Amino acid sequence: MFGVLTSDNQVDEVRMKAVRQLSEGVKLTFHRAFDLCINKDEAICSVIKLGCDRLLTSGQEGTAIAGKENLKVLQQKYGEYIRIIAAAGVKIENARSLIADTGILGVHTGSGVDYDYVETHHYIDPQVFGDMMRWKGANIDLVEAFVNKCMKGWGGGSLPPVDAIGSDGY
Repeated sequence: MFGVLTSDNQVDEVRMKAVRQLSEGVKLTFHRAFDLCINKDEAICSVIKLGCDRLLTSGQEGTAIAGKENLKVLQQKYGEYIRIIAAAGVKIENARSLIADTGILGVHTGSGVDYDYVETHHYIDPQVFGDMMRWKGANIDLVEAFVNKCMKGWGGGSLPPVDAIGSDGY
C-alpha cells in the first residue's frame, strides 16, 4: 500500500511510477494520501493511469460515513477501472449501510486487539523484554462477524466458522 504526493497535494506520478515498477506483478493499493488531493477526479485518473488496482479512501472526509456521497460518486465514475475501498471509521455497525448506500465493493476496518506475548509464550522473561511483550493481532471472532455482515450487505450468505485459523492469525 503506497501513496506519494507532491508538495502541492497532487499524485506524484514520477515516484509512483517507480513504486509501480518495483512492485510489478503485485496488486498495488494507493492509500489515503488520495484524501489530501485537491482535485479528486484528476488524482484518481492519475492513480488509475499508474496501474494501481485499488484506492483506499474515506471519500476525502474524516470518515467513510462522512464521505459516503463522494465514495458513491467515485464508485459510479471509476469503479470499473479501480476497486474503491472505503476506510476510516468503518465498523460492523455501519459497514452494511455504507456498502448499500455507495455501491462500493471493498471496505477496510481495524479489528486489532492487543495480546500479551507472555500469556502465549510462557518461556519468555518479561523483565528482560519489557514493553516488547505486547503485539497486535486480529480478533478472529470480530473479523468473522464483520465479514458475515458485509456479505449480507452484498446479498451473499455468511461464511462458515473459521476454526482453521490458529491463535496467531495464520
